Amino acid sequence: MGIILTQLFEVFVKVAGFNFTALKIAKAETLLAAHPPLGAAIAKLTRLGNLELSFAGERCAELLRTLQSKLVMATFSFGDVDGEQDDEDIPEGDRNPILLLHGSQATLQCLDTSFSVSSLNGPRYPNMVDLTLSYMDLPMIEDYIRAFPNLRALSAVDCSGPYGIGTEVWEERRMSSIGYQARHGTWQSLQYYCGSVLILWIFGLACRIHSVELDFEDDELDLAKFDDVLRAVRPTCLALRLPEASCIMDEDFRSALCRCKDSLKVVDLHVSFNSRKDATLFVGDILDSLADVIRTSSATSLALCLDWSWAAGERMDSSEELPPMPFEVYLQEMNVDGYADTLLASVASLQELHVSLVGPRRCSREAERKRTRDDSRNASGGSSGNAEDWT
Repeated sequence: MGIILTQLFEVFVKVAGFNFTALKIAKAETLLAAHPPLGAAIAKLTRLGNLELSFAGERCAELLRTLQSKLVMATFSFGDVDGEQDDEDIPEGDRNPILLLHGSQATLQCLDTSFSVSSLNGPRYPNMVDLTLSYMDLPMIEDYIRAFPNLRALSAVDCSGPYGIGTEVWEERRMSSIGYQARHGTWQSLQYYCGSVLILWIFGLACRIHSVELDFEDDELDLAKFDDVLRAVRPTCLALRLPEASCIMDEDFRSALCRCKDSLKVVDLHVSFNSRKDATLFVGDILDSLADVIRTSSATSLALCLDWSWAAGERMDSSEELPPMPFEVYLQEMNVDGYADTLLASVASLQELHVSLVGPRRCSREAERKRTRDDSRNASGGSSGNAEDWT
């Protein structure tokens, strides 16, 4: 098979006008190790724009160094498919996309990389706009600020370091990043971030980011860090996943949102009810608290999802016969239309509202409603609706 593939790629190189633009190789290092001439044959391709290598290693690195194509999109994960070799066993120079992709310096636009490293030297990629970092131990964000000066979108997945790492390491990494940005500047082009509050806090970015999608690492709420990142990036659009509903009552949470009330225009809030932390929660109090926060903001659009599927599913899967949680009962009986109309009427800035309730498959209550101000001009309820009116 390897001989056939090698000959095939050599034909692609020789055939004038053959438009072979995308290549995806699973278990790439294993394949290239089994068939050494294959890597050299692929490297001769001149029209590849999109290359994806999974479980890459030293042979893949050599392919990238000698690649004659000018890539636009690149997706790499480093490590051994059988788990016998950790990604750390691969020399750092062989899992550093900033160095390996030097041949695509003028063309690269999107990079998705896992288990890789970076460096504070090497080429710059002026057209690079979309970066995804996954499964990395505390990335040096300053390396990427230097290498990708015009970045517009940044996503980070599981980049907070190994399990059990001390908070002092996070703080040290954050201060180093903040210091670099103070000396050398930071992104002015960044428009989008997706990842955890913790990772964004560690990155210490000092630039405004138009749109952010945030969750909490391992569902651990840290409202102080949440406040820090909102102060720093001052988003216009905020999508937030909360691992528990009770935090909406927390004054620190409310204050963090209120501090960016002038910049915040679009809010997408997904609230997952927690069977332990929200066990005694009265949902009406949460809805009233949320209405207060939105009322003090200048938000024009609100999407609210109240999700009790995990908590209810956990109860139903229990070996014990457990009664429904109070929040389950409330949400199953909640008048979504009444809540949407009342909230929209009470918040002067809101132009659009989307409310959804999500329960487990075995629950009967699941609904979505959408309202615009034109729909609600004649809605009853005035500006002082009470949560008790929504059940």
